[in-house]
Amino acid sequence: MSDVSAKQERRWRDMTVDANLRDEWLADLNSMRALELRSVCEGHVARVDPLSRNAHVTAAVREPLQPFFHRHWDDLQEPISRLVAASFCRDDARVSVTATRELSLRPGSPHVEVRQELFFEATKRHARRRKEIDEETVLWLEGTVAAFMALDEGLRALYERSGVGL
Repeated sequence: MSDVSAKQERRWRDMTVDANLRDEWLADLNSMRALELRSVCEGHVARVDPLSRNAHVTAAVREPLQPFFHRHWDDLQEPISRLVAASFCRDDARVSVTATRELSLRPGSPHVEVRQELFFEATKRHARRRKEIDEETVLWLEGTVAAFMALDEGLRALYERSGVGL
């Protein structure tokens, strides 16, 4: 007898993913060239996963492009804001852009490591109400995948226009 409150998962390539994430969504998100998918969740009811009630997608600028976006952040903040607004022109998602800088010194190392990351996260405004995935969530995920693909294209264009190139 299986636990009906357990999170439903399946294998996709070499990863475990939520059961209702479509192969084409995962393939698209993993094909982004400027962004790297970090997390995708279909959302779950509280009894299944109280910490992941809302569907979400998180991506970060790919590592080789991070220095460019951080170095030129003051000039890129407005174009990136316009890209986010155009890509996610909808009422059903909260979208955040987070730029982090971390300096760390590891034991035994004489060098301070600098790590910079630029994250984009879209979170569905409404939590799942049923264990079974609903049409609202499916439509949200379809729109969010399309939005991330548009954002990826726009970020890549900003980078390529800089003359640095991929």
